[in-house]
Amino acid sequence: MKIGVQNYDWHELFPKVKSNAGAIVAVWAPVIVVYFMDTQIWYSVFCAIFGGLYGILHHLGEIRTLGMLRSRFHTLPSAFNVCLSPPAARNDQKKKRKRLFRRFHKEYECERDGVAKFVIVWNQIVNTFRSEDLISNRELDLMTIPMSSELFSGMVRWPIFLLANKFSTALSIARDFVGKDKILFRKLRKDKYMYCAVKECYESLKCILEILVVGDLEKRVISNIINEIEQSIEGSSLLEDFKMSELLALQAKCIELVELLVEGNESHHGKVVKVLQDIFELVTNDMMINGSRVLDSVNTSQLVERDFSFCFQRIEPLLFADDYSIRFPLPDSCPLHVQIKRFLLLLTVKDKAMDIPANLEARRRISFFATSLFMDMPSAPKVRNMVSFRLNTFCCSLLLC
Repeated sequence: MKIGVQNYDWHELFPKVKSNAGAIVAVWAPVIVVYFMDTQIWYSVFCAIFGGLYGILHHLGEIRTLGMLRSRFHTLPSAFNVCLSPPAARNDQKKKRKRLFRRFHKEYECERDGVAKFVIVWNQIVNTFRSEDLISNRELDLMTIPMSSELFSGMVRWPIFLLANKFSTALSIARDFVGKDKILFRKLRKDKYMYCAVKECYESLKCILEILVVGDLEKRVISNIINEIEQSIEGSSLLEDFKMSELLALQAKCIELVELLVEGNESHHGKVVKVLQDIFELVTNDMMINGSRVLDSVNTSQLVERDFSFCFQRIEPLLFADDYSIRFPLPDSCPLHVQIKRFLLLLTVKDKAMDIPANLEARRRISFFATSLFMDMPSAPKVRNMVSFRLNTFCCSLLLC
């Protein structure tokens, strides 16, 4: 660049230029710009690859939608127990964490204490959403996990928004199914939530009938029907002993009965009796192949003498007609009321519950909470081992004139 130029013919715009510095800048400037552009492109590629691997290893953003939350919800109690429950020993915690990430896409076995702790925290989160008016009362009922003694045995009654339309779908499958019982049971158990919905509805109906029906004769009849059902399930002959074509009609009668129980109006005593009689007639006459065995097992026959000749006629008493045969309205018990209300939601909630919660902020918080459980976070220490935090705020007195 120090070499002088006597006659420099660069361009008509620069006829009197005496140095080649401008030429050098003009020649190398595009090369340098392209170099920086290539560097930026390669840096973007590196960031994408490194960020993707980092996110995969640390499980960032793994649950982004409600569909992913529903499919992974059954793993949250175990992940919560591993990540946020203080361990008895640090080595045990490390072993649990390694096992958690190694079996990440497999089904988790819920630990007893972890399930109960997760349910408490989850219900607290849902109640906070309601206090902030992010969800409605109906959404609160659909998202709450009921507290029961079954939690300490590892069994969880999942929230209703996970079981939406599962019971109705199971009834439709059983109604149209043709084949063996084992294949039907295997088909229902493929969907974890569907199997839980069917099992919970059956157990809830049994519990409600045990409390509602108090007559000795009626209790024996219901007990015999339940025994027939359970024996058919154990013997894999349910499809042979029962007609599944009437399942939807039975569901409609159960919904009518539970709605009357939720209202608890004493003036509807006759309606409750009629619905119970319709259910009994539907089960024994239309569904059971050998429904007469239920009545034969109960000593309800009487001998009637007519026209001076001895003839035997079976007189079947009108079940549930006695005022003391049923207990209605049901006793005021908060757990019983919650169970009946939940049973009604299981029978009636449809596909719309799959979009719960509707509020975007509530969805964002739930997704963040669920995702954080699968991130590689430090082990949770015990409360007594946490470092205390103190903040001193100086207060100055002001003289107001």
